[in-house]
Amino acid sequence: TLKEILDYSRNARKEVEAQPVSIREIVDDSIARLLYMKGSENVEKTIDIIQQAPLYGDAYRLLVILNNLLSNSIKYRDPKKAENFVHFYITIEKKLLSVKVHDNGIGISSTLLPKIFNMFYRATELSDGAGLGLYIVRETLQKLGGRIDVHSESGVGTTLEIEIPNRTPDEN
Repeated sequence: TLKEILDYSRNARKEVEAQPVSIREIVDDSIARLLYMKGSENVEKTIDIIQQAPLYGDAYRLLVILNNLLSNSIKYRDPKKAENFVHFYITIEKKLLSVKVHDNGIGISSTLLPKIFNMFYRATELSDGAGLGLYIVRETLQKLGGRIDVHSESGVGTTLEIEIPNRTPDEN
């Protein structure tokens, strides 16, 4: 919870950076940071990257976003399923970074979906989190000029789709 509050504070006060970024390194860093999280070893993590252009962005904020989404996929894995997975589909175009994070976890009921980005909201009691993760993801995306869509079904899994402008040098 303290780390989430620090991430939120840093996002609110720090200017957005636009530096060359390796999205592969950011995803790998996120996976490494959560390697010892309870249940991480039970979730297969795969990454597909289609890179059509160099990526320019704010590496710290991208890590915060991906870390929160991966953490949720691990926390809310479905223990009833023989195999749990989270898959990152990433496309980098000249003007846009698209990230789709798809898992086969417990999913979220359609009646709860409108609330999941609210501060302190938890859609399930299966976690001891503070309900800040998706709130921070949304706030961070707003700071980057991005957006997020969520598709989920209870018992099936969740897909989060993110779009963030690729801040190419000619636009800075």
